[in-house]
Amino acid sequence: MERGRRIEQPVESAALLRHLARMQQPESQRLYKLRSRSAEFPHMRIKGNWRLRRFFVRGLAKAAKEALWMVLAFNFSPWMWIERRHRTAHA
Repeated sequence: MERGRRIEQPVESAALLRHLARMQQPESQRLYKLRSRSAEFPHMRIKGNWRLRRFFVRGLAKAAKEALWMVLAFNFSPWMWIERRHRTAHA
């Protein structure tokens, strides 16, 4: 058993250090803000609202098919909302 205090210092990979340096650039920060508008909402909707946080299958090919179904459902859901609203308005 080891006694006393211990300090751990993480060693970051070269790829992570390059990414962090790139993200300090104003252009990268601007692009990341644009990305948040288009990419973060679908992630929130699929993971948060629909509670689809794990794949139900194993293997890359099957997981890719499941992800495709999630994306199709996400893209299809606004159309269903509009259609439902249109039907209620004309009923």
